[in-house]
Amino acid sequence: MIPSELNKSFTSIIKQLGGPEFHSARMSCYPYARLTNTIRFREGHFEVRLSDILEEAPPEVLEAALTVLGSKLLKRPVPPPARQIYRSYVARPEIRAKVRSVRMTRGRKHLGFPVGKVFDLRRLYDEINTSYFLGQLDIRHLSWSRRKNRRTLGHFDAAHSAIIINRKLDSRLVPKYVVCYVLFHEMLHARFGEEYRNGRRSIHHAAYRRAEKGFADYNKAKRFLERFCKT
Repeated sequence: MIPSELNKSFTSIIKQLGGPEFHSARMSCYPYARLTNTIRFREGHFEVRLSDILEEAPPEVLEAALTVLGSKLLKRPVPPPARQIYRSYVARPEIRAKVRSVRMTRGRKHLGFPVGKVFDLRRLYDEINTSYFLGQLDIRHLSWSRRKNRRTLGHFDAAHSAIIINRKLDSRLVPKYVVCYVLFHEMLHARFGEEYRNGRRSIHHAAYRRAEKGFADYNKAKRFLERFCKT
């Protein structure tokens, strides 16, 4: 439940941000599939939905979340104190664990097959796992994407223990070492996880970048992908 006292706080927040006069504000918790908060303003009425992951958050965190939402809606800079309070809370290990659990139970995930027309991701994964990770990584799902994507080459989904690789790379025009590099890149995300500093989330932190450069064909693969991604 959202404390009723927050309505008064919300009024003050909108006023401080230079927002419009409004007739009412309805706030509720909603079971989103991830840590999502939304706000709408229509015909003098605000509707705010906070993720139910925040249901037991302290009042100052809820107020910070409302400040962030209001700032974005009104296209104002987010006040640094509010940003810091919110980021610090959602970066807590127990909250991150809750987010993963929610994504796993509520979120949809298309998981296809690792065997493509040219490359078998499971076979490549086993080779990389043995060569670079001493066989210690345990990722349950490997899949080619449903569609070709011009921007995202791959991604690691911790909640579903899955790596999805862009189907565009499943081509005879793409060298094996390039597919291995992209797969290695995503496997490193599983190895290192996320790093939080001052509430800021980082996935390509210093330790990650050092390990990534340890890939045998790192420079060659990067050069190929710079050209390939422009096609």
